[in-house]
Amino acid sequence: MISDVVKSDSSDVGRILMEDRMCYDHHCPNTGRHPMPEGTTLTVRLKPEVEAQLSDLAHRTHRSQDTLVAEAIEAFLSQEGEDVARIEAALIEMETADLIPHERAMDELEAAIEEVIAARGTR
Repeated sequence: MISDVVKSDSSDVGRILMEDRMCYDHHCPNTGRHPMPEGTTLTVRLKPEVEAQLSDLAHRTHRSQDTLVAEAIEAFLSQEGEDVARIEAALIEMETADLIPHERAMDELEAAIEEVIAARGTR
């Protein structure tokens, strides 16, 4: 584990890594600020196995569960926002583009297939 290596490392690099990790969870003595700005409190119900995974990851990374959950929500919202924007753009494009109705496209496809079949039969 990285944390085990860092804890056992007495070099300046190990000390700096541990100090940086501590800045995630507590008032940071190095920078004088908290890792996350104050915000709204949100209560979330988790399945016991999800809470266990969250607790394990928080312990292994020396970060708080609050920090991990906040970062996960931010990442989810960012990705969902991008997905929704792409879907909205595609819907606008569908409304404004010169599209062929499904039935017409299928008729043209079937006609093209029949032409190929007919051409192969005459050769």
